[in-house]
Amino acid sequence: MIVSVCVLVVFVLCSGEVYGDQKTVTASVGSIIGFSGFSNFDGRGKGTKVWKYLGIPYTQPPVGERRFRKPVPLSNFQTSFKAFKFGPACPQNRIMASMWIPGETYYSEDCLTLNIFVPEATSPIGGKLPVMLWIHGGAYAIGQSAIYSGENLAAFGDVIVVTVNYRLGALGFLATHDDDVRGNYGLWDQHLAMQWVHNNIRSFGGNPEEVTLFGESAGAASTVYQAMYPGNRGLMKRIISESGSANSAWAFQSRDNSARYTTLLGKSLGCPNLTNTMAVVTCLRGKPFQDIIDHSRVGTLKETLFRTEFAPVVDNEIVFIDPLTAFGPGSYMPRPVRDFFSEIDVITGINKGDGEFITAASLLPYLQNMLTSYPSKKPIEILEETIFPLLLSDRLGNTTTTLNKVAVFLYKDWHQPYIQNQTYIHELLDLSSDHFFFIPSLFTARAHAENTNNASTYLFQFSHQSSYTKTSNWIQGAQHGDEIAYVFGFPAGTLKTAMKYPDQVTQQQMTLSTAVMTYWTNFAKTGNPNYPIAVDNSPVWPEYDLERLRFIDFDTNITISNHMYATREAFWLHLARDLQNNVISAGTSSHVIPPLPGIIIG
Repeated sequence: MIVSVCVLVVFVLCSGEVYGDQKTVTASVGSIIGFSGFSNFDGRGKGTKVWKYLGIPYTQPPVGERRFRKPVPLSNFQTSFKAFKFGPACPQNRIMASMWIPGETYYSEDCLTLNIFVPEATSPIGGKLPVMLWIHGGAYAIGQSAIYSGENLAAFGDVIVVTVNYRLGALGFLATHDDDVRGNYGLWDQHLAMQWVHNNIRSFGGNPEEVTLFGESAGAASTVYQAMYPGNRGLMKRIISESGSANSAWAFQSRDNSARYTTLLGKSLGCPNLTNTMAVVTCLRGKPFQDIIDHSRVGTLKETLFRTEFAPVVDNEIVFIDPLTAFGPGSYMPRPVRDFFSEIDVITGINKGDGEFITAASLLPYLQNMLTSYPSKKPIEILEETIFPLLLSDRLGNTTTTLNKVAVFLYKDWHQPYIQNQTYIHELLDLSSDHFFFIPSLFTARAHAENTNNASTYLFQFSHQSSYTKTSNWIQGAQHGDEIAYVFGFPAGTLKTAMKYPDQVTQQQMTLSTAVMTYWTNFAKTGNPNYPIAVDNSPVWPEYDLERLRFIDFDTNITISNHMYATREAFWLHLARDLQNNVISAGTSSHVIPPLPGIIIG
């Protein structure tokens, strides 16, 4: 009797999960069986049937000799693949994942799967639906696709939503100077997922010529990296980059450092012949994946100040240019990179409180701990004598006493009297927000608008502070990641657990989510967030250009403004570089207190 129940049209797998109707799609890779669910978004789209195809493998398992190599396409399915549940998460630090981005707790190296959400659309453009491929965040160290359930966004916007896993940490980004171990396997995973979508999505009702990559934090940086890889021509048309870019401090690593960290990882795991990097890699290919993850923190506190050990590097295969060179003052890209980047429609933006969790979780505790070690110091002195020069040096390569003084002058809140528990915290928040998020996104928008080839550029700030978000009393506006729930329409399931929104959100939050999803899905369809569906009671979102520098601000009332954080952007774009180029060795900052602890962001 149990066996017969498990094969009913409305069926229950023996695990106890309940699924709806089944549907078989015959794609290029073979037959894939999905199941139906329904949108639960209270705006347009509630009750719409959505077909779900979960946990579809898109590569051969990256294990054994395939570890630390580019992914290999999967052979066609010999029997129908039952796409009934999310695949396992890629290996990652369990403690960090549980603290920051909780999701599926089963980890496996055979994790390269994707998930497809297909609405029963009424009038797809050109007979096929546009596709939105989501790349999750997590500082290239944690995260998973299972958190992001796409049924509400798919049903609301008449789009197909795809979410994907990619390799993380050392397993995804370990590199040496050997041609065989160049790194960036996680980026190659994303690229192969895009190829899979291009080859198969038509069978699901999707248009392979209308693919938009969108992502948050490390996922946002990944969309920019993919938009800079000419090998993606024909696989993608647009990107939406939420709170991150390739030039964010945590989004890149030098290949020299990555190679050294590889050797240190081998030493930590007892590998012999450490002078031969290929021997070290061979040794690491034989180690349990969790051992590699658990021993990956091999850098010093100073070395891991702004980024983890293993992140994207310049490999001259998928990443051809240092992101700090590509975006910023005197930005430069090799012509093939620039030409492709200029063809891609771009939305990029930030959350008003993006820097809050870095400040609260790492920078502020460090500063407060330093007060114990240096009891004669005031908090403002530690901030200005230690943290300012470290941040300046990380972005500019070095700093001077003059540059540091100018930066302190800029970020000081001159409207307020000195209040020990507030004023310096606001300075720290503004500085960290700029370094990790604001300036990278602003420079990305600027570089794209400057080089665009008939492609569109749009800039946003998400400011709305949600009633359900717990925050410090010195924070105003949306925290890092707060926009995700609005982009996905508050789906039930793991995202709700991770973001902690209630079963019933307010009408105000529902209205804002409706606007965000309309802008996002309009853009995926046309490259214009204002068309084909007008956003009720909301302004026309103007393109970003270098004359008016206009952007949209998502708050209780959606507004249009211009020149986001004008003075701070001008400092980083013009004055900081000018002062840094006049480095005098005697003026270089030297009174630096020991470095901050390593942090995980994105």
